[in-house]
Amino acid sequence: MRSITTLCSTLLLVSILLTSIGAHARTVSVKYVGLVDLQAYQCEKITQSSFIRELCFDSGQNDVFVQLNNIWYRYCDMNDTMVNTWLSAHSMGRYYNRHVKGKKTC
Repeated sequence: MRSITTLCSTLLLVSILLTSIGAHARTVSVKYVGLVDLQAYQCEKITQSSFIRELCFDSGQNDVFVQLNNIWYRYCDMNDTMVNTWLSAHSMGRYYNRHVKGKKTC
């Protein structure tokens, strides 16, 4: 009887741990790519742009995932300097149109 109680307690603990790990995962559907887990990315909510909603960056991969209105896109070969310049641009949309769109596609 004691082993069944221990087993049930262990299973409950494992279930709680798996649920909490899954709570931190964040998967989005990226156009032309499919599902992407953004857990390893540093994401910034964007409030100063009329169409850029969020930007997620991984400096190790030089990948950027950006949410434009309700659609996610992936851009490659984006280093820290470019991302920081984009984030601090007076017009993030203008920066996107001039330096990212059509130039940094993967």
